[in-house]
Amino acid sequence: MANNFIYPGDTIGIINNDVNSFNLITEAKKNGLKVGMYTDNADNQFDSIADFVINASLKDKKQLKEFAEKCDVVTYNSLRTDAELINFIAQFTRVPQGTDILEIMNDRLIEQAFLDGLNVNTLPYVTIVELADLYKSIDSIGYPAMLRPIQKTFFNDQRLIIHNQVDIAKASIMLDRGTYILEPYIEHEFEYDLSIINGMKDDPKLLPLVQCGYKGKQLFSATNITNLSPIVTNEMNRIGRLVSKNLNYFGAFKIKFLVNSSDTIYIQSIECKLDIDAMIFDRSFESVTQGHLRAICGLPTFPEVDEKTFYLRTFTQNQLSEIKRQWALKPNWQFVFYTKGENEHGVIGHILVPTTSLYQAIEQVDNSDIWF
Repeated sequence: MANNFIYPGDTIGIINNDVNSFNLITEAKKNGLKVGMYTDNADNQFDSIADFVINASLKDKKQLKEFAEKCDVVTYNSLRTDAELINFIAQFTRVPQGTDILEIMNDRLIEQAFLDGLNVNTLPYVTIVELADLYKSIDSIGYPAMLRPIQKTFFNDQRLIIHNQVDIAKASIMLDRGTYILEPYIEHEFEYDLSIINGMKDDPKLLPLVQCGYKGKQLFSATNITNLSPIVTNEMNRIGRLVSKNLNYFGAFKIKFLVNSSDTIYIQSIECKLDIDAMIFDRSFESVTQGHLRAICGLPTFPEVDEKTFYLRTFTQNQLSEIKRQWALKPNWQFVFYTKGENEHGVIGHILVPTTSLYQAIEQVDNSDIWF
């Protein structure tokens, strides 16, 4: 694997289209690569920019084999990706990301075992099969608690925050869908994402932490100016390097952290998805997308980053008319529209504001009246 390169003129294949697929395709094109896409989405919008597109079921082995044999390397970038699918494709072409991260990402018990093996601080948890388990276990976990499915799928990532015994009854319908875990709920204002590029040729590259604000599950804002102490930041970076070292994986991935009021760090999840928050770096240095592409092509990744900071804010279809007005008024803003259209939260794009002051950036964005 380490001696295999992907050269200009070779073909990279992408399984499933997602928000960042447009960036990945255009970055590959800029590097002289051909691009094929395999998607089961009938509303696919990449026909005009990919060199070829196969639109078929993710279980159609004949079509998957045909796709794999057309590609010199295949990459995935979706929470819907299945390890069994990648193992099948890997019989016919190279998939540098492998399947380790998929097994960790899609099963919370496997993820927990992986992190326990690294002696990383994790939340206590109890496996919940039926409602009676929940009533028996809540005292050991305490309030507030969170119920999340063991199998993390695109279609079933429903969670329930339990503040008191009355809330337990709300879990009845959820438990009909599968097995869950119950763990303490960490009160938090922000989540922190650490993007990492695992290359074949050099040490993992850690990007600056991104502080993410959410409304429900929708990413609302992101900035690489954080409110964390250097001690906490350094520990997150240490964990990032430790996870990277123990993953059989080449490409970009991220670790999502939570921090409680006493600065205790918890890993929320490990994901291989090139997500919206990672786009905050697109104008400051070689992007996460570029780093991912270079890693799966067997090339050295990028040098250490500069100090420029940015603020990212997502927008929805309902805000589009005001966004268009600001397009002409804000020459220093970068406006990014997702080719795929809106995601599951109605987000259709984001703006990226370069700044030396997070307060000034938020004030500038809020004064535009787009969000308030």
